[in-house]
Amino acid sequence: MATLKTLNTRIGVVAALSLLATLLAGCVPTPETPSWTPRRQMSLARDEFGAAAVDGRIYTFGGMTGELGNDLGIVEVYDPGTNAWTRLSPLSAPRSALRAASVGTRIYLTGGSIRNRPTDLVEAFDTVSQRWSSVPPLPEARFGHAAVTLGDQVVVLGGMTDGGPTAVVEAYDPQSGRWVSRAPMRTPRYNLSAVVLDDRIYAIGGRHDGEPLTSVEVYDPRLDRWEDGPSLPEGLSNFAATAADDRIHVVLHQTHFSLRPRAGVWRAAPPLRVSRHGLALVTLERTLYAIGGCTEALKDSRVNEALTLG
Repeated sequence: MATLKTLNTRIGVVAALSLLATLLAGCVPTPETPSWTPRRQMSLARDEFGAAAVDGRIYTFGGMTGELGNDLGIVEVYDPGTNAWTRLSPLSAPRSALRAASVGTRIYLTGGSIRNRPTDLVEAFDTVSQRWSSVPPLPEARFGHAAVTLGDQVVVLGGMTDGGPTAVVEAYDPQSGRWVSRAPMRTPRYNLSAVVLDDRIYAIGGRHDGEPLTSVEVYDPRLDRWEDGPSLPEGLSNFAATAADDRIHVVLHQTHFSLRPRAGVWRAAPPLRVSRHGLALVTLERTLYAIGGCTEALKDSRVNEALTLG
């Protein structure tokens, strides 16, 4: 099986850059347009890490660094109020391409890659006691998947398995301690992103058969059914997404698109200052934070920049 570094979207850098000028032509910041501003950087440059927000702070977990994509166990928390990062107790096993989702004060770290092989490992970090606990493993090992919080459950979507890209969707209920299958996505995909907006899950982009996807699928938990959503303007893989107010935001390299689902049209939004892939995008109140990632020079980044929405 190809290595994780091979599977990542470092393949698509040239294609993405060729579209950048056109995509951003209508989105040059003006005095009335918000723009990204630098914040305190992470202590260690890395990409493909897990990230989640709890109680006004952003927690980051693991990831990879270096030319060989060395797996990391580092855990850091960012406090926007003090603009400072603090190191916490590390992961039990260093890994990359894991995904994080929170329920209450606990953050669940799902799957990932350990030495370029998918893992079924799941563990929970309590942000109050700052202690780790074990969680039943994923039914199938995977990395490069997506994880979201839907109600009081953690939902894991897609990813790369030993058998290739998967469309499988599974939900973990912390109360019962069980994983339950949900309806699979229509298209198997890995290196996707997902968000929850208006009690629906949006599975966005990713990669299948080596090609980045424009397709967006929308999951209705009441019907346990997927339907097509508004397609991306271009195929995206190894990017980041978040929901803020009534919009979905996606970022890759410097490109930033936003979607108001009711309008059904993706629009160009203020571009990132520093071009990156494999980054995290997290919302706190009405501010987006774009953290870490890998640059076009294939150098891992410590960058943290913020955009406060108007």
